[in-house]
Amino acid sequence: MNETVGKPVNRVDGKLKVTGGATYSAEFNVKNLVHGVAVLSTATKGRIKNINTGVAEKSPGVIGILTYKNSMQLHSPSSSDPGGGRFAEKDLLPLQNDRVYYNGQMVAVVMAETLEQAEHAATLVKVEYTAEDPVFDLEKNISKAYEPEKSSTGSETQVSRGNAAEALKTASVKSEQTYGTPVYHHNAMEPHATTAFWQGDTLMLYDATQNVSGTQMLMSAMLGVPKDKVHVIAYYIGGGFGSKGFSWPNTVVAAMCAKLVNRPVKLVLSRQQMFTTAGRRSQTIQKIGLGADQSGKLSAIKHDSTVETSFVDEFVETAGVATSMIYSSPNVAVGHKLVRLNKVTPCPMRAPGEAPGTYALEVAMDELAYQSNIDPVQLRLINHADKDEQKHKEFSSKNLKECYQKGAEMIGWSKRNAKPNSMKEGKMLVGYGMATATYPANRSASSAKAVLFADGHAEVMCSTQDIGTGTYTVMTQAAADAFGLPVEKITMKLGDSEFPKGAGSGGSQVTASVGPAVRAAALGTVNKVVKLVIADAKSPLHGLKEDDLIAQNGGIYSKSKPAVGELYTDILKRQGMAD
Repeated sequence: MNETVGKPVNRVDGKLKVTGGATYSAEFNVKNLVHGVAVLSTATKGRIKNINTGVAEKSPGVIGILTYKNSMQLHSPSSSDPGGGRFAEKDLLPLQNDRVYYNGQMVAVVMAETLEQAEHAATLVKVEYTAEDPVFDLEKNISKAYEPEKSSTGSETQVSRGNAAEALKTASVKSEQTYGTPVYHHNAMEPHATTAFWQGDTLMLYDATQNVSGTQMLMSAMLGVPKDKVHVIAYYIGGGFGSKGFSWPNTVVAAMCAKLVNRPVKLVLSRQQMFTTAGRRSQTIQKIGLGADQSGKLSAIKHDSTVETSFVDEFVETAGVATSMIYSSPNVAVGHKLVRLNKVTPCPMRAPGEAPGTYALEVAMDELAYQSNIDPVQLRLINHADKDEQKHKEFSSKNLKECYQKGAEMIGWSKRNAKPNSMKEGKMLVGYGMATATYPANRSASSAKAVLFADGHAEVMCSTQDIGTGTYTVMTQAAADAFGLPVEKITMKLGDSEFPKGAGSGGSQVTASVGPAVRAAALGTVNKVVKLVIADAKSPLHGLKEDDLIAQNGGIYSKSKPAVGELYTDILKRQGMAD
């Protein structure tokens, strides 16, 4: 019986990647290709007073220049479909007017025969601005903070139970501190890149995206093109870390450029442009108050976060998303506020919310432990939550206490000197620390298609993408086990919007969402073969019951009599399925 899931195998895409055979979005060899280079705003807020493209247009190799003056009209995308992708700046459709909301906003794209010609001509585009006073500093503008109606991820932004403020006032021991986290930039190995061209009224996009099907739906809505007239491909992606989960201006603008010059256009953000034009993790200011009795039992948890967003969209870094459930307390208050700044819209980045928020909460727990003279591990055990006290739900599984114990044993926690600055190795200070972390088990609807061929190999198709995390390999393993085939006999096809719709890569959900779909598709195909052999008088499995048959060793075999069975190749050949 084949069992590859859970066992080490070579990455099925490994050879292609190390030999340069894996084709990324900017590497497709499209005939008659034009290179596009974005011109970004040097103003932080205001209007374009004048944009002079005359000199650039006469520069060698230039094919065309796209600005708000000659761009096609875009449509505001709808967010009604949960799998429909998200444009990062819904209130700033690119190149539609003269408004400037942040430094680094795309104001023009120069297209030329070569990349070097486009880069040079882009420096010749002269833009004059009517500047306005920007709002740029989170701390200086905290008085402008407001409560958002909802978060970008669907989690609640304001959560409470009991009376945390009052309980904090009367607590025997309390810790009240302010914590901050800075802006982080994604800057994956592969920058944001799009190659776009039109074949009649059909748009072809090679796009570095974490959501192939979502990008298809989004571009259909923004460009006013039927969904079946938008074909998105992302076979290989050089990392995303969340930033490619949103669609940024480069994707739709590349399509607009291709329409303007009637040629394929490649638009790739430079490494410098990645810092200003494709999102980042929000800066946060978090005020945390913890109240406890003398034994360390929490009587109050208060977590208020103020985070930045932009003037052209609303993204909430839900730093307090885990605070209401991670520890037991009768009084909890979690709040989030936003401050609009003249910067590019923030976006998800590697555990958005949990990463900056649990950092702050765990530092606060350590400070409370120090004040209470209680071991940090013991403080967490005292306040262990046996259920989600906010949602009144049991955990499907939870082994956190065992993790605390095992971790403490492995690093010699009990043998350390708990006094700060007390342990040294030579001249180096040594510190021991611990923290609790949590992340939800997200899932999204996904589908797949599986085909078994007469030569005994199988192909499985799903639109979901591999962003460098091993999805090709994991899904190949899932299909191999379902078919009873070795991994070498499985061809996994991903990253194409023409395949059945799969989950976007975000929230650590692809394996849990797409894996069952791949397995179900493969088992569905196997079941068809099972029915064939049961009905076939020439098969050694003729007349057996379905529940006695299993897919293994490259064919269908009897569970009760493992020696009785036949290969897929023999079954399909006898059925006249030679191709």
